[in-house]
Amino acid sequence: MRWILGSMLSGVALAVTACGAAPQPAPPVAEQAPEEAAVVVDEAPDALIGRMFVAETLEGEPVADDVESTLRFESEGRVVGSAGCNNFQGTYEVEGSTLSFGPMAVTRKMCPPAVMDQEAAFLQAMEKVRIFTWGEDGSLLLGGEEGEPSRFVPLVDAPENAG
Repeated sequence: MRWILGSMLSGVALAVTACGAAPQPAPPVAEQAPEEAAVVVDEAPDALIGRMFVAETLEGEPVADDVESTLRFESEGRVVGSAGCNNFQGTYEVEGSTLSFGPMAVTRKMCPPAVMDQEAAFLQAMEKVRIFTWGEDGSLLLGGEEGEPSRFVPLVDAPENAG
């Protein structure tokens, strides 16, 4: 009987120890977000605020037809969107034509490999952004110090753009 009781207690202790080592689920995005928004040096242009933009190219490379990587600039230096699979939120700073993004909080779900590849390319491209300009067709061009800019077009029918 002692042997059975001892084995059971050892098993419970092992289970508790193993559970403590298990990865914990990610907190909701709101809990991962940076504590304070970036200081907006210049007011972001009205053409940015509140509009949803969808990526057509990332650093000159076309995006997948069935994957939408989006971003929406909000007032107070906040940016939100979808990297392709996961949602993100973070901060941005604008000074003249200079634009930079702060740390991004990203949800952690898995999608098919092609979607995850585009998501990784999107997040890497956003880390490199240093300038923004407007294309002749009204597209938003976000570029780094080198290489091709990423091209975003506004979504005119998105509910976020209404009002």
